[in-house]
Amino acid sequence: MDTPYFKLNSTQYVLQDYYSSTLGDPVRFNVIPDSIDSLREIRRIEDEWMSFEENAIVNEILPSNPTEFKGWYTDKLLTLNENIKEFLVYLRNEASPSAIAFYVCMEELVDGSFDDVMALAQLGVNNRSKLTIAENYWDEMGNGSYDKIHTEMFTESSRYCRNLLDEVSLSLPTNIPTPCLMNGNLVTFWALRRKYIPRLFGAIGLIEGSAPVRFKAVTKGMERCGFPEEAIAYHREHIHIDAIHGKEWLNNILLPYAEQSERCCQEMARGVLIRFRVAEEYYRYIDKIVRENC
Repeated sequence: MDTPYFKLNSTQYVLQDYYSSTLGDPVRFNVIPDSIDSLREIRRIEDEWMSFEENAIVNEILPSNPTEFKGWYTDKLLTLNENIKEFLVYLRNEASPSAIAFYVCMEELVDGSFDDVMALAQLGVNNRSKLTIAENYWDEMGNGSYDKIHTEMFTESSRYCRNLLDEVSLSLPTNIPTPCLMNGNLVTFWALRRKYIPRLFGAIGLIEGSAPVRFKAVTKGMERCGFPEEAIAYHREHIHIDAIHGKEWLNNILLPYAEQSERCCQEMARGVLIRFRVAEEYYRYIDKIVRENC
């Protein structure tokens, strides 16, 4: 069977280039694709991708109110971490320093601008949910301290990891693999296409709610392998902070919006399910490639 157009590596690169230029430094305003043909191609890829994902979950029973949503959503969080448990145990207890460094550097390739995604998530929100998104964004900004901005902390960690890989002559893939591109592209896609904001809410909830278990595994693995604190700090920080974000996102954003309408509730649920599928495929691939290369 031919690979769907949206799943071609070159096609996902088209999306990544568009998203990174759109959210790039304003000084590079002249490189943002804005021709009708360019935008038509982006929409073609995005629409085909969503059509595929929607068909994949068409038989799922979706929650229709806050009470149903809470239990359903909690189950998805637990299931995602259970499905990648073997990889997390490997990172925590078995992975070599180079394997952990390889994983961190692969994450950096597709980490994207999560702080910008969080900024876009605030647009149009006119209730108390906006305060939770704003607080989450301010945490991403290091609460006003430049060296504590999460992107800067992650850069510090990945810099050490890249140096470690150089020391053992281990290289990252020349091209970013498709599952990694899709994992990075999805939330930026939804942040920029305003009709998908409820899906973005669901996806961010899954990201924040499931993240502490992954960060704890990486932190413990780094400690076991003797990584310096400047390489560990970003990951250690997120064990605690994402646990808070995950709870606040559920209680202050997802559940209040689930009260708004059945349609909104189910659209957020679709965001959870699609993000679940993309993330699970990504972590399966990362598990495979880390073990093969390290």
